[in-house]
Amino acid sequence: MQCVYCGSQNIESDNQNDIFICNKCHKSYKKEYFFISHSHKDIEKVRIVRNTIEESFYNEPILFFLKCLEDDNEITSLLKREIDARRWFIYCNSKNADASKYVQEERKYVQSLIDKGINKNIVTIDLDKFSLDKPDEIKKFTLRQLKKRFAFISYNQTDIQYANQIYNDLTNIGCNTYCIACHNYDIENDFGLHINNTIQNIAKNNGYFIILLSKKSLSNNFVKYEYDLAVKNNCIILPVLIDLSFNDEELMTKFPIFQNTTMLKYTDNFANEFLKFNPI
Repeated sequence: MQCVYCGSQNIESDNQNDIFICNKCHKSYKKEYFFISHSHKDIEKVRIVRNTIEESFYNEPILFFLKCLEDDNEITSLLKREIDARRWFIYCNSKNADASKYVQEERKYVQSLIDKGINKNIVTIDLDKFSLDKPDEIKKFTLRQLKKRFAFISYNQTDIQYANQIYNDLTNIGCNTYCIACHNYDIENDFGLHINNTIQNIAKNNGYFIILLSKKSLSNNFVKYEYDLAVKNNCIILPVLIDLSFNDEELMTKFPIFQNTTMLKYTDNFANEFLKFNPI
């Protein structure tokens, strides 16, 4: 795993607080837990999926064979409790999974939770599309499915041409991107609530809060308000340099979290820079 802020791989698990901590920049990441729904007949391919998640994310999946349990009611109860405890549900789709009673019960149960308004991130991996002799293809597809990112672009109105270009670039690579063209809203009214809810949604989906840094944006109160919401909701914050007309002291006074943070520079093809930072 690599810290998205400073690039360090010196990351430690803090089980007591259920977080990962970067020992270099001291940024923390809330742990996410995955439930992998699969048929045991696909175990070799499923292991590749599991290993990819463990190697690439701040997450801890669950994958086990219920050898010690024989009673169907006991098994079903355990599986439901595990699904309840995990926000991610990975469905390893295959002919074997279609024929598995337990996989189908797991799918029905997670859908019942969604119908009740309980948030679950559901990702489908189509195992039958891949052969075991090409594990890299399974790994790449798993990464692509899991890294279907969400992003919110925060910017000063004078930088709208950069915001629009980044929006187009990210949308073209399948990123669900929000670029809201209004910076005169009342934070107490419905539009302010919409901004708040959108940023919360970005955080829930492990998305990026992209802040365009320029002389104007550093003095924009609405950009600061959106930034504070992103910090409060534990978004992954990605600063992008639009110009260098401000000094480091100005930046750190306004946005102290950017100390020791990796920053991207704006380019005409921002998607390339984004994919280097967030490879799929």
